[in-house]
Amino acid sequence: MNVYLKNSQTYACVAVAVAFNLVVLVACTHSSDEEDLEIAMEALSAAVEDRDLGAFRDHLAPDFLGNATLDRRAVQQILLYHWRQYPQVRAQIVEHDIYVEGERARTTVLALVLGLDVLPKQGRLMEVEARWRKQDGTWRIHHAQWHDAIRRD
Repeated sequence: MNVYLKNSQTYACVAVAVAFNLVVLVACTHSSDEEDLEIAMEALSAAVEDRDLGAFRDHLAPDFLGNATLDRRAVQQILLYHWRQYPQVRAQIVEHDIYVEGERARTTVLALVLGLDVLPKQGRLMEVEARWRKQDGTWRIHHAQWHDAIRRD
């Protein structure tokens, strides 16, 4: 695997996971689906911050597919690799949108992801779109697509 691709996937995986660390600002009238989705995003974020692979995996649908080729196992391996490379990670959400329609939802996030020690080592601006599906009352990600928000041609 080419080094740039591996680093890109590492940042993307972290961006997917950390991007759901949103404090979603919605109008005073929340639908219960929006509230449930907010709780799912917060729990996913906590799993990443706590480095809890099992809790992270619980938020991915069994048929999860990322960037058209990465299944649940591949994304977990990328996350484990990232945790070894960067013991601390920070993400700044630049903007986000959430759309809920019945048993499905779509989130689009623009996030600045930094690998940190004392000072930022590397950073990327990532755009992540995730599709969620409500299964047995629980929101799970079944598809995610990510890429660098700034093209490096």
